[in-house]
Amino acid sequence: MTPEEIVVFSETLARIAASGGGPKALASHLAQAAGGGVLLEDSQWHHLASAGSGPIPPSGRRLVEAAAPGLAQRITAGSVELGWISLFGTDSAADAGILLRLAAAAIGVELARDGAALRERKHGFWESLCDGAFHDAGASREEAAARGIGLAPSYIAVALEAEDHEEKRAADLSELRALAGEAFRSTDGDVGMLERGLTLFVF
Repeated sequence: MTPEEIVVFSETLARIAASGGGPKALASHLAQAAGGGVLLEDSQWHHLASAGSGPIPPSGRRLVEAAAPGLAQRITAGSVELGWISLFGTDSAADAGILLRLAAAAIGVELARDGAALRERKHGFWESLCDGAFHDAGASREEAAARGIGLAPSYIAVALEAEDHEEKRAADLSELRALAGEAFRSTDGDVGMLERGLTLFVF
């Protein structure tokens, strides 16, 4: 693959993102350019999207853990892991690796943006709940549903505090949020999170 072709590929990724194509469209562009199958998964290896031709396994996890045939690239936004993108059935590993890294970077921006917007919508609910904005349980349930939140039958609140020094004061608690998301996962309903100062409240 020539440098010019790589530039064209990158520019097309940027156009897709600018037009609102999203992660699935970006994965499709990678599949077309690399001539293989693409699998997009979140950080817990849950399926998000697939594209391209040829056999695509249920997960790309074996590429990382068992060195199965194919290529896998971690998708990140800063220090936050957002997911994995895997590529299967390509002829040139070198060229495919370059395209995979470029696509992963573009998809990382999109996933971070989508995640931030969703967190902001959900954050507003938990903030209103803490401020006593709902006059009864029915109103809170309606607002939760409007914001895409599935309420559990009951909740407890846990307050997690970052260490009070300059580095943590400048941080946005994203690392603590990621750890809390793992520790407090639930199948009964959505886990709520609300940041206030250096404290992360988990519901």
